[in-house]
Amino acid sequence: MWLLNDITIYTENTKLEDISANSDFRLNANFISDYYHSRLDGYKPPKTGRICLILHPLSQQHIGKQIIYTGAICQIYVPIDEQKYLHLSDHERYAYLLEILHSACIQAGGHLQWDKTIFKKAYESIISDKFVFSKTYESRLNRNRKYSARVLIRKTRELSKLYCQILSCDNTLISESLLIEKQNWSCNDPIYKVALTAKWFNNCEYGISVPEATESVVREISFSVENNEVVNRIVPRRRNHLKPSMLWNSNAG
Repeated sequence: MWLLNDITIYTENTKLEDISANSDFRLNANFISDYYHSRLDGYKPPKTGRICLILHPLSQQHIGKQIIYTGAICQIYVPIDEQKYLHLSDHERYAYLLEILHSACIQAGGHLQWDKTIFKKAYESIISDKFVFSKTYESRLNRNRKYSARVLIRKTRELSKLYCQILSCDNTLISESLLIEKQNWSCNDPIYKVALTAKWFNNCEYGISVPEATESVVREISFSVENNEVVNRIVPRRRNHLKPSMLWNSNAG
């Protein structure tokens, strides 16, 4: 079964194409497609590695099929009312793009035998959260079972932030510390892979491993329960560390 790597929104022959890559529309489109993808919770539509939503003007009828497969890439052509979008508030633009994306996936799912209940659940959870993007990972006990810890991602359309939360043995939140802050520059954000590296480095420090430009080392960023501070250090790279290609501009906490 294919892994669904990302969902991306493109435009075709629209006025929105005239705006730069850092435009309001591009930031909103990346934020909403990333948000929707993350709420699918790892669901893998049959034979689909990517979903590309291609928006065209209401005034220009798309010629040909509305749903096209190229290998494992599913392209869905749908209209967008450009004037409506441009006159909406920021929050309303999120809602409008989400509605277009969700409706397209539900329509495609009907033809391609996708599990539409998963897409509906993703849509409803985003609406319920009022577009406040947060993703919490599973907590892990330390070796003496005195504390557990987990990482948490919070995102806006401009920034991705990864936090470490320390919890007591009864799951009460003790502390929360920022480990990474970076630009939310892509719908395929590497911060998710970094979050999966989270672990207890020892009995007191929980954190993540970030690739460095030098292949022989990585940066470990963690929170120390003992010293009540963020620890940032360079260590030798091991085989299971992420590769240096996973780089970004980031500010450690």
